[in-house]
Amino acid sequence: MPRNVVLVTTAFPSASVTEEAFITPELEVLSTKFDRVIIVPLLNNGSIKEITYPDITVDWSVADSLSTRYNLLKLPYLLKPRVMRNYPEIIKTAGGLRCYISRAVYCMNVEAMRSKLKKIIRRHGLSADSTLFYTFWFDFTTISLAEIAETEPIHIVSRAHGYDIYDHLAPNRPPHLRQRALNRMTRLYPASRNGELFLRHSYPGNNDKISMRILGSVKRDINFLTPCHSCGSRQVTFLSVARVSPEKGVRRNLDFVIKYSQIHPEQSVKWIHVGDGPEMHILKAESKKDVIPANLTIELRGAMPNDDVHRIYESETVDWVILFSDTEGGCPIAICEAISYSVPVIANAVGGVPEIVTPDAGITVVPATKPEDIVAAVDSIMEDEQKFRKLKDTAFIRWKDRFCAKKLREDFVAEISGFINPEKSDS
Repeated sequence: MPRNVVLVTTAFPSASVTEEAFITPELEVLSTKFDRVIIVPLLNNGSIKEITYPDITVDWSVADSLSTRYNLLKLPYLLKPRVMRNYPEIIKTAGGLRCYISRAVYCMNVEAMRSKLKKIIRRHGLSADSTLFYTFWFDFTTISLAEIAETEPIHIVSRAHGYDIYDHLAPNRPPHLRQRALNRMTRLYPASRNGELFLRHSYPGNNDKISMRILGSVKRDINFLTPCHSCGSRQVTFLSVARVSPEKGVRRNLDFVIKYSQIHPEQSVKWIHVGDGPEMHILKAESKKDVIPANLTIELRGAMPNDDVHRIYESETVDWVILFSDTEGGCPIAICEAISYSVPVIANAVGGVPEIVTPDAGITVVPATKPEDIVAAVDSIMEDEQKFRKLKDTAFIRWKDRFCAKKLREDFVAEISGFINPEKSDS
């Protein structure tokens, strides 16, 4: 009997903010461990990435369904018995009418997705004992699969990265559904130790099911290291890669590079930012104001494919990567990529960030640290070229030892493939 894995994504292999960098490193390993890999995206955002690995197909039925494109068509699900049975618990835990409505809608989405996933199981002739259901986010789709598991003994694993770890980031999620899902799942894999501890504390009794698995990052030439400016060159380049949205704090990046340039008027300072988002128009406007020092060059390059981000590391001289997020659930791939090229990091100490950026790989600061204090921390390193070079070397060694995606993904897929039988034959 063939071994199958159904991988549920938000939009991959169509355009997505983060999923391409998250998921692509795993596809080759999945295709070697399973006879069939069926990717099920929830959305089709266009710009579909070609997948060349064998035995991988994409089922677009969820993304193409009318109820996905027109949410009003899901409203009848609010009266389904499987949805209505959740209402008493929602009433007890919701903190007001708005929260009640949003949680009821969440239950509606769970049931609508449960129906679609049941059709996918039938369409592909998937059997419970030879199929692993793997969701990349611990959200309503995982819960939909757990609802199927109420009557069918399917195997479910899920990763978790940020908003899908911390409950305060998504108050529309009914906690009792997440608890019920955990009871029926095989494993849940948060992407950081911080996330693991949070989930174990929030959903006690599931410690044996919740364990950290780091994503890490890939690199085309494992031994290539990005050059830096010498301390006497009077040049410095900062790079940031993040969505331009409030929680990512990209506007704080601007505040920092402005302050750095003001404190060091003798230096030529460049800031390159990769990423787009709802605050991009504000960032562009603020980057053109008169307060921008004459010695500061700002390059807002917008959204770019992950391959192009790697080309920046391969073609530019980069001294530091900066990330001032308010929250991070996992060990951010943008930081993993930075240290893979021997570029030290300046970042807020949130979520899994301190698990990557130790004092020998960069600088972490508490959120809301004043820009001038961050500049002082950078100066304490940059004033000693030997100290800075050692920081770069150690950052790369740290990536190679702990955050190289090739080994991490091989170990992860080997682990999850062991949850179903029979073993894939070598023929």
